[in-house]
Order: sequence, then C-alpha cells, then structure tokens
Amino acid sequence: IRLLIADDHEVVRCGLKSLMGGTEIKVVAEAATGSAAVRLAQSQKPDVVLLDIRMPGIDGFTLLERLQKQSNDTPVVIITGHGNMEMVIRALRLGAADFLTKPIRLLELDAVVEKALRIRSLKLGQRRLRETISGMQAAEQQRRGKRNFVGTSEQTHEVRSLIKIAVEANCETILITGDTGTGKEVVAREIHF
Repeated sequence: IRLLIADDHEVVRCGLKSLMGGTEIKVVAEAATGSAAVRLAQSQKPDVVLLDIRMPGIDGFTLLERLQKQSNDTPVVIITGHGNMEMVIRALRLGAADFLTKPIRLLELDAVVEKALRIRSLKLGQRRLRETISGMQAAEQQRRGKRNFVGTSEQTHEVRSLIKIAVEANCETILITGDTGTGKEVVAREIHF
C-alpha cells in the first residue's frame, strides 16, 4: 500500500513513517508543503494520502480540492491537531475519506487506511463499470448504424418475416442454415438486433 504523507512538521512525518514500519503500508513520498504534495501525488500515484490541514502556502482544504480534481480515485485522509466538527464536515464534503486528530494511534491509522483503500477499490470498480457500459453503449449505437440486412426482393421479405416470427416466439435457440456466403451472419446479427 503506497502512502503519501503531507505535513509541515518533520516530526509528524517521521512518527507516521515509524508507525508504518512492520505493516504492509509503505510511505513512498513525504511533503512539507502543499505544492510539493500535489507534485508528489501526480508523480508517485499513491494509494492513500495523509494530509495535514494547516500547512504553509496551500492549506489542507485547498490541497484536498486539488488532489480530488487530479485523481478522485485516491482517497485523502485529513490529519490535524486542531480538529473540530466544522472542519470534519468541511473535509468530508470536499471528498476526504476520513479525518484523524493528532496524536495518531496505530490501530486507528490502520483502520482508517483500510477504509480508505476499500473506498478506492469501490471508486475504481465504479469507473471500470462506467467505462464498460459506455463501451457497450457505443458498440450498440455503432451496430444500429450498420444494419446490413437490406433488400426488397420477395426472398428478403420472407427471411425478414421468419426473423420476426422467431424473435416474437422468444426462441432460445435458432438454427440458421445455408451455403457459404448467403448471409447467415447478417441474419444472426439482425436477430440479435
């Protein structure tokens, strides 16, 4: 599990890093400023970001918004020594996965990171599902535009009426026979359509 810690206090960053020793969580980047955190989040692609609210330059809330725009698949956990209910609500509304107050305890941190990873997994699954659905919709629209079953002959009308009978009968299996090149695949596509 790749972790980015953004906190202006080196003691806090070192403390969190030492808390992670012996766990499956690896601190891949540390940032003392908000702008450094944005750069590192972009280059290191962490699984979870631990972000302090009070930092020089860009504050944690602004940074949270930037990180959400950059990749809302990466959960951000807000950490602060000065938390109140207003801050918690604001952070959650901006998209934070959770909110921790200092001093941070290992069990609490493990639970929050685990929850953040479940959120990340769900977001990635949703994105894949949306992409799959979009791809299917695009293929369906493309297929509708490429109906190859054309013709006005008596035989064509007869085949169309057989297709209509088969479709309306809700047949589970339809056997299409004919010589090579007679259009069996075209008829099969028309039935599916």
